[in-house]
Amino acid sequence: VLFFRQGHYDDAIGCLSAAVRQVPTWAEAHANLALAYQAKNQSEQAIGHFREAIKLNPDLTGARENLGAALLGQRKLEEAAAECEECVRRVPKSSESRRKLADALRREGKEKEALAQLAEAIQITPDDAEAHFLMGMIQAEAGDLGNAIPHYREALKQRPDYAEALNNLAWILATSAQPQFHDGSQAIKLAMRACERLAYKDPEALDTLAAAYAAASRFQEACVTARKAIDAAEKSGLATDAKILKGHLDLFDSGRPYIQTAK
Repeated sequence: VLFFRQGHYDDAIGCLSAAVRQVPTWAEAHANLALAYQAKNQSEQAIGHFREAIKLNPDLTGARENLGAALLGQRKLEEAAAECEECVRRVPKSSESRRKLADALRREGKEKEALAQLAEAIQITPDDAEAHFLMGMIQAEAGDLGNAIPHYREALKQRPDYAEALNNLAWILATSAQPQFHDGSQAIKLAMRACERLAYKDPEALDTLAAAYAAASRFQEACVTARKAIDAAEKSGLATDAKILKGHLDLFDSGRPYIQTAK
């Protein structure tokens, strides 16, 4: 465990592997070994040891939550949702379990059920920044910007450096077709903070900043930033994203902002 906390994951894997060979029924060792594999992005090994830990001790809610997250990462949505539902059944007052279940349900396209779980999570833990962020994201995707924006703001109140929340809120303020939500100046401030958090290397955040500049009629800066976004996307091998960003650049180059079609 000390090796894991210090970031020495290979050493942690070695020690914990020896531990589970010596005591195969040690559930916590399997769970910690799974975390070490997860930190090394070795998902299959992590999932196997999370499953073994839960088999040995079904009350290891943390291991079950982490298993759900690992399954989500592999897009095994039904399995992930099942594990998260079991966590909620065992610990109904866990806002984290409900939030992770909501994320699984959202990815399955079950937005209504996801929102219900997030409402419960926020009632249990009102300052859960990630729950507010997910609530905002689902509502924004449904076009319900009036409810999405307060949840993004609450997420940022709880975690001011939350890059994804900064980016998503900036995107709404920069690109919304609804004038009551349009605020180019504030969008620039938020998008700049997101880019700073991501070292000006994230193509999505750079695209949002470019859109924010365009929303404020600062088209020269929008074009410069859009080109940086395209370059970042191409360097990351995101050819499809780069093509979309080039479309945004064409708009900015012609003196037009990007306005998102209302849902």
